[in-house]
This record gives sequence, C-alpha cells and structure tokens, in this order.
Amino acid sequence: MSAAVYLKTIDAVRDCPATLKTARLKAEAFTRNRGMSFRQAPSFILDMSKTTLQTRLNLFYDKTKGGEPISQQAFSKLRMNFDHSPFEKMVRATVAKQYSEIFDMPMFCGYHVFAVDGSYIRFTL
Repeated sequence: MSAAVYLKTIDAVRDCPATLKTARLKAEAFTRNRGMSFRQAPSFILDMSKTTLQTRLNLFYDKTKGGEPISQQAFSKLRMNFDHSPFEKMVRATVAKQYSEIFDMPMFCGYHVFAVDGSYIRFTL
C-alpha cells in the first residue's frame, strides 16, 4: 500500500464524526474550539519524534497551524479526554485495506488465517 493511500485511510477514520463520538470519555470533551482539536491530537501522538513533549508541540505548531503552541499540561489534559479507540480503528482500517488489496484468499469465520512456527531452520551450503 502506498503512503498516500495509508494516510488517506487514517484521515478517513480520524475525520469520521463517529470516531470522535465513541472516543470521548466525557460528553463535553472536544466541543469547543481549543488550541488543538481532536483531529490534530492523534496526528501529534503518532509523530514519533525522540524529543521532549514541549519541543514536539513547538515543531508541530510550526509545521501545521502556526501560532502559540499549547503547553505540556494542556496536551496531557487533552489526551486524558479520549481513549485508545481511534488508534485501534486506524490500525484495523489500514489492515483491512491492505488485506483487501493483496489477498484474494478464502476466509475462515471472517478472518485470514496465518500460522507462525517458533522454530528456525539452519541453512548450510
């Protein structure tokens, strides 16, 4: 799957109103226009930079929207308002897209069945 298709699949899940509705831990979360929206939060979390949180926030705001970035405390409070379900939906959507393009094989109870053996083979020439 190309990177563009992968990103479009993630965007479709992230932008879906049902994702926000099911991910909210409180009914009043993500209803006002704040420094970082629900749509931007998963993108920021998926950015795997190896720097401090405030440095990541500064870079994220420079790249995306400009202006003053939110604080580390504000981001932590934002993160506590939704559960892991958006990330699970993103993974399931990309896996379903990937398997639908590559595998044209029968399914067992709605699943592709794969087996992995824990042993290894030593090849000698």
